Amino acid sequence: MELFPEKFSQKKAKSIQSYLARNVVKQKDFNELSSITGVDVSYADDVASVAFVTLRLLDFVELERLCVITKAGVSYKPGFLAFREGPPIIDAYGQLRQKPELFLFDGHGIAHPVRAGLATHMGIYFDTPAIGCAKEIFCGEYKPPAYLRGSYSGIRDEGELIGAALRTQNSLKPVFVSIGHRIDLGSAIQYTLFTCRQHRLPDPVRLAHQLSKSSLAGYLRNQESLSK
Repeated sequence: MELFPEKFSQKKAKSIQSYLARNVVKQKDFNELSSITGVDVSYADDVASVAFVTLRLLDFVELERLCVITKAGVSYKPGFLAFREGPPIIDAYGQLRQKPELFLFDGHGIAHPVRAGLATHMGIYFDTPAIGCAKEIFCGEYKPPAYLRGSYSGIRDEGELIGAALRTQNSLKPVFVSIGHRIDLGSAIQYTLFTCRQHRLPDPVRLAHQLSKSSLAGYLRNQESLSK
């Protein structure tokens, strides 16, 4: 099935998401990893700034960083973030020097009404293990986890366990972790917590966000100076 149709419609998008939900792999199918890649996209109107930051898991040395300014996908519609961010991510992905081993997306995986958020959509598209780590819950309910780093509680929707609210730093608001593709929830929680060394958000995603924002700001300043 074509995962990013040329013309967007909610009916077609829901059909694609249902297909993805049926095909997501919810088990870890890899052994040792050497790196993890955070992805973030920032926008200004129809301009997208797509950033990838890859860190070595052994010591968090930065192995690669890439930011590409490209055209945004369709306008944002709640529940369909992948159709906005997916095409720009795909455009930028081709410029990476090395294929990511594990993605961390600033968005949801199966913690989504159709069980196919951004991390699931892109994980299946790239056939790469992926984790969704979002700043806000999108669907389901959870009990606040204990206030110590590493505490978590399950997110359930209609009785189904779809993710976890994870406390990554003492007393800070939790992040919302879910399976993207080719990983189990326990492993997704472990990788997310491991990469949250001093901040609420995982380092790969946090650094990718900083890169996408700064690159977009630089691009806009340059465009403004050219127009004068």
